[in-house]
Amino acid sequence: MESVTDNMTKELGIPVVVCYCEGFKSKIWTSGFDSAYHSIVRKIVKPPEKKTKKVNIINFWGSDIFSELLAKIGYEADYIVPFSTVKQLEKISEAAASIQICPTLGTYLGAALEQIYGVPEIKAPMAYGIEGTDAWLRELGKVLGKETEVEEIIRTEKERIFPQLEEYRAKLKGKTCYITAGAAHGHALIALLRELGLEVQGAAIFHHDPVYDNGDAGSDMLDHDVKTYGDIQNYNVCNKQAYELVNIKKRNLIKNRYCREKAQMRLG
Repeated sequence: MESVTDNMTKELGIPVVVCYCEGFKSKIWTSGFDSAYHSIVRKIVKPPEKKTKKVNIINFWGSDIFSELLAKIGYEADYIVPFSTVKQLEKISEAAASIQICPTLGTYLGAALEQIYGVPEIKAPMAYGIEGTDAWLRELGKVLGKETEVEEIIRTEKERIFPQLEEYRAKLKGKTCYITAGAAHGHALIALLRELGLEVQGAAIFHHDPVYDNGDAGSDMLDHDVKTYGDIQNYNVCNKQAYELVNIKKRNLIKNRYCREKAQMRLG
Protein backbone atom coordinates (compact mmCIF):
# COMPACT_ATOMS: atom_id res chain seq x y z
CA MET A 1 0.00 0.00 0.00
CA GLU A 2 2.77 2.40 0.91
CA SER A 3 4.67 1.91 -2.35
CA VAL A 4 1.48 2.29 -4.39
CA THR A 5 0.55 5.60 -2.73
CA ASP A 6 4.14 6.87 -3.04
CA ASN A 7 4.08 6.13 -6.78
CA MET A 8 0.67 7.80 -7.17
CA THR A 9 1.96 10.89 -5.33
CA LYS A 10 4.78 11.19 -7.87
CA GLU A 11 2.50 10.48 -10.83
CA LEU A 12 -0.32 12.87 -9.85
CA GLY A 13 1.74 15.56 -8.15
CA ILE A 14 -0.53 15.60 -5.09
CA PRO A 15 -0.26 13.81 -1.73
CA VAL A 16 -1.84 10.35 -1.84
CA VAL A 17 -1.85 8.91 1.66
CA VAL A 18 -2.78 5.47 2.94
CA CYS A 19 -4.69 5.33 6.22
CA TYR A 20 -4.21 2.06 8.10
CA CYS A 21 -7.45 0.96 9.78
CA GLU A 22 -7.71 -2.82 9.55
CA GLY A 23 -11.32 -3.53 10.40
CA PHE A 24 -11.70 -4.92 13.91
CA LYS A 25 -8.04 -4.73 14.86
CA SER A 26 -8.98 -2.18 17.52
CA LYS A 27 -11.82 -2.79 19.95
CA ILE A 28 -12.49 0.94 20.32
CA TRP A 29 -14.09 2.75 17.38
CA THR A 30 -12.39 6.05 18.25
CA SER A 31 -9.01 4.67 17.18
CA GLY A 32 -10.14 5.64 13.66
CA PHE A 33 -9.40 9.25 14.61
CA ASP A 34 -5.85 8.28 15.54
CA SER A 35 -5.31 6.38 12.29
CA ALA A 36 -6.39 9.34 10.20
CA TYR A 37 -4.27 11.84 12.15
CA HIS A 38 -1.26 9.51 12.05
CA SER A 39 -1.49 9.54 8.26
CA ILE A 40 -1.81 13.32 8.13
CA VAL A 41 1.22 13.95 10.36
CA ARG A 42 3.28 11.28 8.61
CA LYS A 43 2.60 12.33 5.01
CA ILE A 44 1.08 15.81 4.79
CA VAL A 45 2.37 18.05 7.61
CA LYS A 46 5.67 19.72 6.76
CA PRO A 47 8.40 21.00 9.10
CA PRO A 48 7.79 24.64 10.11
CA GLU A 49 9.46 27.42 8.17
CA LYS A 50 8.38 30.00 10.74
CA LYS A 51 6.14 30.32 13.78
CA THR A 52 2.77 32.05 13.45
CA LYS A 53 0.12 33.57 15.70
CA LYS A 54 -2.30 30.78 14.81
CA VAL A 55 -3.74 28.24 17.24
CA ASN A 56 -4.78 24.85 15.87
CA ILE A 57 -8.38 24.06 16.86
CA ILE A 58 -8.80 20.28 16.39
CA ASN A 59 -12.54 20.11 15.90
CA PHE A 60 -15.38 18.19 14.29
CA TRP A 61 -17.38 21.00 12.67
CA GLY A 62 -19.81 23.68 13.85
CA SER A 63 -19.98 27.28 14.97
CA ASP A 64 -16.88 29.43 15.47
CA ILE A 65 -16.52 30.08 19.18
CA PHE A 66 -12.74 30.57 19.36
CA SER A 67 -11.91 33.38 16.92
CA GLU A 68 -13.31 36.16 19.11
CA LEU A 69 -11.64 34.77 22.24
CA LEU A 70 -8.21 34.30 20.65
CA ALA A 71 -8.36 37.71 18.98
CA LYS A 72 -8.49 39.29 22.45
CA ILE A 73 -5.00 37.98 23.16
CA GLY A 74 -3.59 38.56 19.67
CA TYR A 75 -3.99 35.10 18.14
CA GLU A 76 -5.99 33.54 15.30
CA ALA A 77 -8.04 30.33 15.30
CA ASP A 78 -7.14 27.75 12.65
CA TYR A 79 -9.83 25.06 12.52
CA ILE A 80 -8.72 21.57 11.49
CA VAL A 81 -9.31 18.91 10.13
CA PRO A 82 -12.79 18.98 8.56
CA PHE A 83 -12.88 21.22 5.47
CA SER A 84 -9.13 21.91 5.68
CA THR A 85 -7.11 22.13 2.49
CA VAL A 86 -3.89 20.15 2.03
CA LYS A 87 -1.98 23.44 1.98
CA GLN A 88 -3.51 24.41 5.32
CA LEU A 89 -2.60 21.06 6.91
CA GLU A 90 0.97 21.36 5.66
CA LYS A 91 1.40 24.45 7.86
CA ILE A 92 -0.14 23.33 11.16
CA SER A 93 3.37 22.66 12.51
CA GLU A 94 3.89 26.45 12.51
CA ALA A 95 1.10 27.12 15.04
CA ALA A 96 1.72 28.62 18.48
CA ALA A 97 -0.36 25.92 20.20
CA SER A 98 -2.98 23.22 19.64
CA ILE A 99 -6.37 22.87 21.30
CA GLN A 100 -8.78 19.98 20.88
CA ILE A 101 -12.52 20.40 21.35
CA CYS A 102 -12.63 16.71 22.35
CA PRO A 103 -9.72 14.74 23.88
CA THR A 104 -10.98 11.51 22.30
CA LEU A 105 -10.81 13.20 18.91
CA GLY A 106 -7.69 15.31 19.17
CA THR A 107 -5.07 14.27 21.70
CA TYR A 108 -3.25 12.02 19.21
CA LEU A 109 -2.76 14.87 16.74
CA GLY A 110 -1.99 17.34 19.53
CA ALA A 111 0.60 15.00 21.06
CA ALA A 112 2.18 14.26 17.67
CA LEU A 113 2.54 17.94 16.77
CA GLU A 114 4.11 18.62 20.17
CA GLN A 115 6.52 15.68 20.08
CA ILE A 116 7.64 16.12 16.47
CA TYR A 117 7.41 19.87 15.86
CA GLY A 118 7.30 21.42 19.33
CA VAL A 119 3.76 22.82 19.02
CA PRO A 120 2.53 22.84 22.65
CA GLU A 121 -0.80 21.14 23.31
CA ILE A 122 -3.18 22.72 25.83
CA LYS A 123 -3.48 20.02 28.50
CA ALA A 124 -6.53 20.86 30.58
CA PRO A 125 -10.17 19.83 31.06
CA MET A 126 -12.52 20.70 28.23
CA ALA A 127 -14.02 24.18 28.37
CA TYR A 128 -17.40 23.10 29.78
CA GLY A 129 -18.65 24.56 33.04
CA ILE A 130 -17.09 27.40 35.03
CA GLU A 131 -14.23 25.45 36.64
CA GLY A 132 -13.29 23.60 33.45
CA THR A 133 -13.34 26.75 31.35
CA ASP A 134 -11.23 28.64 33.90
CA ALA A 135 -8.63 25.86 33.98
CA TRP A 136 -8.58 25.64 30.19
CA LEU A 137 -8.16 29.40 29.74
CA ARG A 138 -5.40 29.60 32.36
CA GLU A 139 -3.46 26.79 30.71
CA LEU A 140 -3.84 28.56 27.37
CA GLY A 141 -2.58 31.81 28.91
CA LYS A 142 0.38 30.01 30.48
CA VAL A 143 1.41 28.38 27.19
CA LEU A 144 1.06 31.61 25.17
CA GLY A 145 2.53 33.89 27.84
CA LYS A 146 -0.78 35.75 28.25
CA GLU A 147 -1.64 35.02 31.88
CA THR A 148 -2.61 38.62 32.76
CA GLU A 149 -4.82 39.03 29.71
CA VAL A 150 -6.52 35.70 30.35
CA GLU A 151 -7.34 36.60 33.96
CA GLU A 152 -9.03 39.76 32.70
CA ILE A 153 -11.03 37.73 30.18
CA ILE A 154 -12.13 35.32 32.93
CA ARG A 155 -13.24 38.22 35.14
CA THR A 156 -15.23 40.06 32.47
CA GLU A 157 -16.81 36.88 31.08
CA LYS A 158 -18.01 35.81 34.51
CA GLU A 159 -19.58 39.21 35.05
CA ARG A 160 -21.34 38.83 31.70
CA ILE A 161 -22.65 35.29 32.06
CA PHE A 162 -23.46 34.91 35.77
CA PRO A 163 -26.83 36.75 35.63
CA GLN A 164 -27.92 34.60 32.69
CA LEU A 165 -26.61 31.45 34.39
CA GLU A 166 -28.73 32.17 37.47
CA GLU A 167 -31.80 32.52 35.23
CA TYR A 168 -31.16 29.10 33.73
CA ARG A 169 -30.58 27.56 37.15
CA ALA A 170 -33.91 28.92 38.38
CA LYS A 171 -35.76 27.48 35.37
CA LEU A 172 -34.05 24.08 35.62
CA LYS A 173 -34.23 23.67 39.41
CA GLY A 174 -35.50 20.22 40.34
CA LYS A 175 -35.05 18.82 36.84
CA THR A 176 -33.21 15.54 36.29
CA CYS A 177 -31.35 14.08 33.33
CA TYR A 178 -29.60 10.94 32.09
CA ILE A 179 -26.68 11.07 29.64
CA THR A 180 -25.60 8.71 26.88
CA ALA A 181 -22.63 9.91 24.82
CA GLY A 182 -19.01 9.30 23.91
CA ALA A 183 -16.40 9.62 26.63
CA ALA A 184 -15.15 13.17 26.25
CA HIS A 185 -18.45 14.82 25.32
CA GLY A 186 -20.41 12.70 27.78
CA HIS A 187 -18.17 13.82 30.62
CA ALA A 188 -18.27 17.41 29.36
CA LEU A 189 -22.08 17.33 29.32
CA ILE A 190 -22.11 16.05 32.89
CA ALA A 191 -20.11 19.11 33.96
CA LEU A 192 -22.27 21.49 31.94
CA LEU A 193 -25.61 20.11 33.13
CA ARG A 194 -24.52 20.05 36.76
CA GLU A 195 -23.35 23.65 36.37
CA LEU A 196 -26.86 24.50 35.18
CA GLY A 197 -28.33 22.92 38.30
CA LEU A 198 -29.71 19.68 36.86
CA GLU A 199 -29.43 16.43 38.77
CA VAL A 200 -27.56 13.87 36.68
CA GLN A 201 -29.19 10.57 37.61
CA GLY A 202 -26.74 8.47 35.64
CA ALA A 203 -24.69 8.05 32.48
CA ALA A 204 -23.93 5.40 29.87
CA ILE A 205 -20.62 6.39 28.32
CA PHE A 206 -19.70 4.62 25.09
CA HIS A 207 -16.08 4.03 26.08
CA HIS A 208 -13.54 5.34 28.58
CA ASP A 209 -9.76 5.45 28.48
CA PRO A 210 -8.22 7.53 31.28
CA VAL A 211 -4.78 7.48 29.63
CA TYR A 212 -4.54 10.12 26.92
CA ASP A 213 -1.97 10.32 24.15
CA ASN A 214 -0.25 13.25 25.83
CA GLY A 215 0.16 11.26 29.05
CA ASP A 216 -1.17 14.19 31.09
CA ALA A 217 -3.82 13.57 33.77
CA GLY A 218 -5.02 17.15 33.32
CA SER A 219 -6.89 16.07 30.19
CA ASP A 220 -9.01 13.51 32.10
CA MET A 221 -12.49 15.05 32.02
CA LEU A 222 -14.07 12.32 34.15
CA ASP A 223 -11.55 12.95 36.93
CA HIS A 224 -12.29 16.68 36.67
CA ASP A 225 -16.05 16.04 36.93
CA VAL A 226 -15.77 13.92 40.07
CA LYS A 227 -13.33 16.24 41.84
CA THR A 228 -15.31 19.39 40.95
CA TYR A 229 -18.95 18.29 41.21
CA GLY A 230 -18.86 15.03 43.19
CA ASP A 231 -19.32 11.37 42.30
CA ILE A 232 -21.58 10.34 39.41
CA GLN A 233 -24.30 7.94 40.44
CA ASN A 234 -25.29 5.04 38.15
CA TYR A 235 -22.23 5.54 35.94
CA ASN A 236 -21.70 2.84 33.30
CA VAL A 237 -19.37 2.27 30.37
CA CYS A 238 -20.97 0.42 27.47
CA ASN A 239 -20.02 -0.47 23.90
CA LYS A 240 -22.80 1.51 22.21
CA GLN A 241 -24.94 -1.61 21.82
CA ALA A 242 -28.69 -1.05 21.95
CA TYR A 243 -29.35 -3.95 24.34
CA GLU A 244 -26.77 -2.57 26.79
CA LEU A 245 -28.35 0.88 26.80
CA VAL A 246 -31.85 -0.56 27.27
CA ASN A 247 -30.80 -2.82 30.14
CA ILE A 248 -28.83 -0.06 31.87
CA LYS A 249 -31.78 2.32 31.60
CA LYS A 250 -34.20 -0.29 32.96
CA ARG A 251 -31.94 -0.98 35.96
CA ASN A 252 -31.65 2.74 36.70
CA LEU A 253 -35.42 3.24 36.47
CA ILE A 254 -36.03 0.38 38.90
CA LYS A 255 -33.33 1.66 41.27
CA ASN A 256 -34.64 5.25 41.19
CA ARG A 257 -38.22 4.08 41.74
CA TYR A 258 -37.12 1.99 44.74
CA CYS A 259 -35.22 4.95 46.23
CA ARG A 260 -38.25 7.24 45.84
CA GLU A 261 -40.61 4.70 47.46
CA LYS A 262 -38.19 4.15 50.31
CA ALA A 263 -37.92 7.91 50.88
CA GLN A 264 -41.70 8.27 50.87
CA MET A 265 -42.03 5.46 53.44
CA ARG A 266 -39.59 7.22 55.72
CA LEU A 267 -41.47 10.49 55.36
CA GLY A 268 -44.78 8.72 55.97
